[in-house]
Amino acid sequence: MKSVVLLVVLELLTAFSVCGAETRQQQKNRVAKQLSTAKGGARVDLLLQLSSQHYDSINIAYSLIQQAVSEASRIHDPAYIAKTLTALASLKLSDNTPPDSAAKLLAKAEKAYRQSGKTLFDPELYYQQARYFYKIKNYVQANNACKRAVETALPLRQSLVLAQTYLLQARIARQSGEINAFVELLNKAEKEFRQCDDKGAAGRALIGIGLMFNDAGMGDIGQKVLVRATRLCEQTSDSLFMAYLYCNTANAYKSSDINSTVNILHKSILIFKRLKNDKGLGYAQNMLGMYYAGQNQSKKAIYWFNLTINSKIKSTDWQGACFAACNLADVYISEKKYDLILASLQQSEIYMNKANDKLSAIVYYDTRAKFENSDKNYSDALTHYNQSLQLSLELGDANFYLSNLKAISELYQSIGNAEKAFEYLKKYSDTGDSIKNATQPIKQEELQHELNSEQLIEQAVTLKNNQPDHNPQAWLIVVTLAVTFALIALSTKYFGRNNLRAVAPASLPSYSETGIETLSDDEKTVKLVLSNEVQQLLWTGLLDAMENQKCYLQPDLTLHDLAIQLDTNTLYVSKIINDRTGYNFSSYINQYRILEACKLLLSDSQQILSIEGIAHSSGFNSKSAFNAAFRKLQKMTPTEFIEKHKTGL
Repeated sequence: MKSVVLLVVLELLTAFSVCGAETRQQQKNRVAKQLSTAKGGARVDLLLQLSSQHYDSINIAYSLIQQAVSEASRIHDPAYIAKTLTALASLKLSDNTPPDSAAKLLAKAEKAYRQSGKTLFDPELYYQQARYFYKIKNYVQANNACKRAVETALPLRQSLVLAQTYLLQARIARQSGEINAFVELLNKAEKEFRQCDDKGAAGRALIGIGLMFNDAGMGDIGQKVLVRATRLCEQTSDSLFMAYLYCNTANAYKSSDINSTVNILHKSILIFKRLKNDKGLGYAQNMLGMYYAGQNQSKKAIYWFNLTINSKIKSTDWQGACFAACNLADVYISEKKYDLILASLQQSEIYMNKANDKLSAIVYYDTRAKFENSDKNYSDALTHYNQSLQLSLELGDANFYLSNLKAISELYQSIGNAEKAFEYLKKYSDTGDSIKNATQPIKQEELQHELNSEQLIEQAVTLKNNQPDHNPQAWLIVVTLAVTFALIALSTKYFGRNNLRAVAPASLPSYSETGIETLSDDEKTVKLVLSNEVQQLLWTGLLDAMENQKCYLQPDLTLHDLAIQLDTNTLYVSKIINDRTGYNFSSYINQYRILEACKLLLSDSQQILSIEGIAHSSGFNSKSAFNAAFRKLQKMTPTEFIEKHKTGL
């Protein structure tokens, strides 16, 4: 029952948390409008701001930063030149570009800052230098650069840079095995991200922080961070990130009603499919496979793990493919299907080698050890467990480190070596205690927050009573937040068996829930059911957007843009168009565009505009697209249409 209540609370939070927030598309539109009249340094700042909002399109981001570099050079301002070169280096560090190219840009940026007469550089430069050193595994230099970034950012209260720097320091601490420092820095990063102005960046970062807490064996804290990330991503209408969050919070909904978890995961699958994001799709498919494996529904688990492998291969995410193949092997191990186990392990080894990273190797050796152990090849099992154990220690992955210690202890127990079994059991216990001690301050803080829930609710009710006309939804938001954090502590659970692996999310548009989704019998599709009130509201808004606001005249109009304009999500817009007209989105928009074109072709505009000009005036991106749509709907070419009406036929 607790999980069901939590689901209701989170849906209420989803429905009301977007009030007053600026979506990513609105941010883009606002900045683009300001950019059209900006000059000099102001133009540079706006170009950099706009580039950061195109985190999902690296080519567009590159183009905008290159424009910023050119503008900074044109106005001969060393400080702006340094700023733009730093931004360009940041993008290269995020791409697969060799780190040396970023190093050269950062050296040029440092030189430009010196030319500007500054003794202390922008904190962002220090942070990007730290990222570079971290990427080449020079952790000492990376930590020194992080300290300089914090020293310069603190007086300026640059929360975003502080948050990013603390997060990087946490990664460095994890590499060094400093569990207390890791937890403290991760907690600092999470707080700064929540305080920064860029809620989009904060929401995306909190996903990573939540998963890092999970990996470190602190799943209860990780789940709370993911719930906060959900709220931030809803505020900024990031459906891509919401899909990842649905995957990672679906386990909070697990109860006797299996459809609650399954439906949440299917929602994320639908989003990834509509965004044509194969890497994310594989992530969701793997989580669904993990769920079914945890429910001992092997046939369904195998089906979804195989789909995961296909999606991961398509996106060349070899780490994810390795994880899924290992999950598949785990299922076959439980069923003692020898040939299928070997085939899955062969697959996972291929993907591990392609991925060439420690985490893939940890997962592969751990799975290999389980198989050898189940087949009573204890010597080989011990070798592989130790390989996984050592890599887990190097990477700072507490979950695998603990599970390997426990498995080795049990293995020694099986072969009758009680002394060794006790040795590894003690290591397991000591490591677990160190994690508990490291997280105790955070847990106390979280507990205090939860104990204050009743007080928050009282404040919310008081707010409602005292200010009924100012913001009728504010009290509900506060109540929702208070109850959410009180309930999440009671409902946090893990998916099925702990030996299954969640594939890592990609470096990553609103998805509000107000309808009901149910699964068909084969559980492969989701049927969306909207109430009559919601349907009528959406249809009225859609007609207004098309007939009065004429949004179809925007050449780059997307389903997502239209959903934002209607303050809903793409699933609902797509469904209402299909149910009321029988058309898909493109065909529906083209109906209006062709009608507009017909009016222009029969008006005086036809004497002034070319066919191509009429196409663009009607909302088409190109003459060829216009001609194809016109012929499809009018069964003739635009020229034939003009001739027909000239002759009065």
